[in-house]
Amino acid sequence: MKSSLRKSGTDFEFQYKFGCENVNGILTSAELIDGNLVVSTELKPTSSNQRDDMSMLLRHIESVTDIVVHEAQIKKNLLNYCRNNKDKFFKKQLKIKFSSSVAHTFNVEFRSVDSEGVGFSIENK
Repeated sequence: MKSSLRKSGTDFEFQYKFGCENVNGILTSAELIDGNLVVSTELKPTSSNQRDDMSMLLRHIESVTDIVVHEAQIKKNLLNYCRNNKDKFFKKQLKIKFSSSVAHTFNVEFRSVDSEGVGFSIENK
């Protein structure tokens, strides 16, 4: 069952070989799929700068090393979801939807980032 972590927008910070891009994500949720805990969000740029960031990110998607969300509600809801579903998943994934036809899924590990954030460290393939 899909659980909403946050419906309204929050910035997702993508760190990769060539720099860092920030893009607004909406409809962030968590669900169990085939033994995987999948956190997903839909990118929805709020400015031309974010649209440019998203284009740059798409060109360099394979070099992303880390994704950070500084949002207390997402962190709290994700921790609760993990606690309520422990022993039901073996891998963690982050699915980023760029458009209705373009999405990318990363294998990740979660980590705490300051008191209000969560980080998604990309696992090597």
